[in-house]
Amino acid sequence: RFSEAEPMLRNCLEADTAIHGESDVRTARTSLSLAFALKRLGQLRESERLHRRALSDLEAAAAAAAAAGVGSGGGGGGSRSTEADILVAMNNLAEVLRDLRQFKEAVRVSRRALGITRASFGEDHPDTLIAMNNLAMMLKTAESRDDEVLELCQQSLATADEILGKTHQLTLMFVDNLVMVLKDLGRLCEADKLLQRCLS
Repeated sequence: RFSEAEPMLRNCLEADTAIHGESDVRTARTSLSLAFALKRLGQLRESERLHRRALSDLEAAAAAAAAAGVGSGGGGGGSRSTEADILVAMNNLAEVLRDLRQFKEAVRVSRRALGITRASFGEDHPDTLIAMNNLAMMLKTAESRDDEVLELCQQSLATADEILGKTHQLTLMFVDNLVMVLKDLGRLCEADKLLQRCLS
């Protein structure tokens, strides 16, 4: 119930800002929670603003931690890494930008998220496969980049088949996305073969 959560999250953000400071990782995480709630409530402009501020503060914290040669758990804010929060912020911001029809920037943010995920986890990690599919779906919505969309969907599905198995929930999601892309391209026979694979 995001309408009920919104005032509580605003109070938490005000408290975190007073206690930890505006640029602290803990404040940024609360900003992300409020920004997500606002996104779900359709308050996209404020959600965009909060996502951008949180992302800027998280990236600054990660850079400071790297310069100091320490981990990026983030200012007493628990075990979750700042890098993980950065990826959440990027993915959510990309969705907000898409909903605001700022398509070029949405794609740019999705590409950055994929690059960071690849560098952090490697090409075959499930998070990387999700980031690839996210970029493919963003390109499908935002730009006429059919070749790249198809390549990303096929690559993520082939890797998921190999490392997760054909019946894994993530693999099946990638199948659905590739079927949708193939149908949009008019490649109905290929789409039907994939659907038959799911049914079998």
